[in-house]
Amino acid sequence: MIHLILQAIRLTGIRDIVAIGHGSGAVYATLQVLELISPPLGVRAQIEIVTFGQPRIGNREFAEYVNRLYLRNIRAYRFVNMDDYVSRLPSNTGKATYIHHILEYWIKKDSCDCSTAEVFTCLGTTVEFNRRGFIQESEKCNNKFTSKNFLPHNGTYLGVMMGRCIDSRPPWEE
Repeated sequence: MIHLILQAIRLTGIRDIVAIGHGSGAVYATLQVLELISPPLGVRAQIEIVTFGQPRIGNREFAEYVNRLYLRNIRAYRFVNMDDYVSRLPSNTGKATYIHHILEYWIKKDSCDCSTAEVFTCLGTTVEFNRRGFIQESEKCNNKFTSKNFLPHNGTYLGVMMGRCIDSRPPWEE
């Protein structure tokens, strides 16, 4: 994929890039952008990344590295739907220390009419040491939930359906 983006930049001179992903696609979009802007490629472009229901990618050092690159080079929007369990994976309990990078835009209440959706901005890299000494994220938005609910992950994000409707029949039964 990177070679195609580099070829498009070379052939067209384009300097505006938007990477978008949902779930594991959000992870791929983030990693692709990091590859583009980091050495040795170091592409200089106006880059935006928009992710929906992104799982955690790395540890605290990785999150801090990503934040430094984001603050210098790109605009990032990481949307999380209600109590989407996927965005809390892998778990950050026990010895695991996966945390999110940059800001979280938490969709508390979605609507097909974006003007009535309730979206809050939360610092996704607010980390604290709990009594056991492990890193935790801010408990103000999605991370405050403990349910293992996958339904919000394949639901609407700002009025757009992501994933397959849970109550619909599989394609082979249609």
